[in-house]
Amino acid sequence: MVSAATTSHVTATLQPGQPSTAGSISVTSSPAGAQVYIDNVYRGITPLTLDGIPTGTHQVRLALAGYNDYSTTVEVGAGSTSSASASLSPIQTPGTGMAPFAAVGALGLIGLLVARRRRD
Repeated sequence: MVSAATTSHVTATLQPGQPSTAGSISVTSSPAGAQVYIDNVYRGITPLTLDGIPTGTHQVRLALAGYNDYSTTVEVGAGSTSSASASLSPIQTPGTGMAPFAAVGALGLIGLLVARRRRD
């Protein structure tokens, strides 16, 4: 009980804590929204911080449709937070960069041929 203008004393017996055998992994990606796999187990979507990860080395993989997967190894220490961050690169499909220009050029060429035939 605490009252105004008085001093109260508290007695507590402290117990030794258990040493932490787990840590955390913070995972980010650009663009955000990548699926996060820790040791090949799906754990969520970036950005994400996972607590209770056992200490030691863990494989982190990020996957996002239209982008190359990203993998790295992370060392998790007791009571600490390790980070994994990736700038995901878009999947390059051979020839897709010129396809729109080729289609426009082909349509233009067809238009010229049709116009020329109409003149004849």
